[in-house]
Formats: sequence, C-alpha cells, structure tokens
Amino acid sequence: MQDKFDEFDAAKVWGDFQKLPPALTLAQVDEMEQGAQRRGQNEHVIRRVALMTLAHPTKHFIDIFREDRNASLSFAEALRSMDDQIQYLDSVREVLSAARMRISLSLAVRDDMDEILKDAAVT
Repeated sequence: MQDKFDEFDAAKVWGDFQKLPPALTLAQVDEMEQGAQRRGQNEHVIRRVALMTLAHPTKHFIDIFREDRNASLSFAEALRSMDDQIQYLDSVREVLSAARMRISLSLAVRDDMDEILKDAAVT
C-alpha cells in the first residue's frame, strides 16, 4: 500500500483535474431543469404522504389497508411515486456532489480559500 502512496503525483492529479471537460451539455441542463419543474408539481404531495405515514403507527395503515381497497390502491400509487422520487433525488445528489467537488477543488487556487468559505453566506 505504501508503494501506491509513494507513486501518488499530486501535480498530475491537479493537471488532470484542470482538464476535466464539462460533465453535462447545456441541453442536458435544460432537460434536468424542466424535469425538476414538472416533478415539483407532485413532489409536495408525495412528501406530505411520506411525512404523515411516519406520523402514524404502522397498525393504523395495516387496519386501513385490510379493509379499504381504494385506500390501498392510493397508497400503492404513492409508493410508486416515492420510488421514482427516491431515484430522482439520488441522481440530484450525484449531480450536487460532483459540482461540489469541482467548486471546492477549484477554490483551492485562492490563498484566502478558508476565509472565503467562512464568509460565504449560506442560503
């Protein structure tokens, strides 16, 4: 393991980092933004269903689903939407992580990086 560490060339890694091409095309950015806007119309409903589900004991839903087919179907639809939302949020997380890495490493060129990060307003 030490041999691999000794072979580490920070200058090469930095050089390779500086040559990274864009990770997305502008068309992909527009497509993702449009998808996010479409999802936003339904996102609050799914989030509310999830929160309210967690605010009730499990037996509450077992009893309802045992007796009410329509309620079962409605929650099954919500379940499918939650699966889709989880997949979407995972992809958003990947995009944010990649962008965060590029920004934070790029800020390292500044001598006052720590001060800039400290002074940055959190929105």
